[in-house]
Amino acid sequence: MNLLYLSYFLEIAKKEHLTRAAEELHITQPALSRALASLEQELGVKLFERDRKRLRLNENGEILRVSAERIFAELEELDQRLSDTKDLVGGKLSIGSSFPDRDPDIIKQGVLEFMQAYPDVAIEYLQIPPLQLIRALDERRIDVAISSMPIESDDISWNEVFQEKLGVLMAADHPLAKEKELHVAQLRNERFFCNNANTDTRDLTVEFCHRAGFEPEIFFEGVFPQLIGKVVSEGGGVSFLVKNRYDEDQAASVSFPWARNLVFRPVVEEYCRRCCGIAYVKQYYHSKAMRLFCEFFPAFVAAAHEAEKR
Repeated sequence: MNLLYLSYFLEIAKKEHLTRAAEELHITQPALSRALASLEQELGVKLFERDRKRLRLNENGEILRVSAERIFAELEELDQRLSDTKDLVGGKLSIGSSFPDRDPDIIKQGVLEFMQAYPDVAIEYLQIPPLQLIRALDERRIDVAISSMPIESDDISWNEVFQEKLGVLMAADHPLAKEKELHVAQLRNERFFCNNANTDTRDLTVEFCHRAGFEPEIFFEGVFPQLIGKVVSEGGGVSFLVKNRYDEDQAASVSFPWARNLVFRPVVEEYCRRCCGIAYVKQYYHSKAMRLFCEFFPAFVAAAHEAEKR
């Protein structure tokens, strides 16, 4: 079977459109159509259901997709195994993270330090929602996950690296701002604003409020931190966030005057935490680069936290 045509097939399955797949592959649409027809003729089956706008995998196509992805994953693993026989640490490492840029900085700092320590390792860094990290690991789209939520599975190794306490962002003239710390139950009648730059924020907000005995009113959610900050500063609601994010908002108060009317209040409940951990599938081959990263990243974080205490 022609591996090139097989890779073409996977791109068509991904795009569900011949023209878009051809553009991605940098070949002409007629050439791609001929390659698909040749593959279908070789296999003796049709692979797609065709309509005016899309190509959808049929039962035969889905069977081939699963096998083809496994073939290419095994070829990539073979390449990595051969690379690992050399003294040089190289190859490719795919990292999936549910943390967005700047939240917290220590994630990207750790990845950057690893890249500097091992310059021959090609890094692919993908931001993936926490609930999709398991699938990305299972499908071998990533080698290791940096997750903001625990990943519990018999097939996956989970190592918690650190936890960070969340507090509440509110207006300085909010009635609850007079208190030094709050109970989550005191927020029962508030509107909650969730910054989806970190995709677990809504899930954590719901979890915290449920544990405090009420259903939160999620009034806004989206990747729009300036809107959230401005509305909260005007008394429109509250938002859960980590302390370092509030500190960043205050540092930006010159650019955003409304940030000066924001305050951060810690909460009493210890369960109001977000974790950070690394995870990988136990049964898959673990490259030298991946093993080194799984040792390097926790050590880097521990050293950084220790330096903060000094």
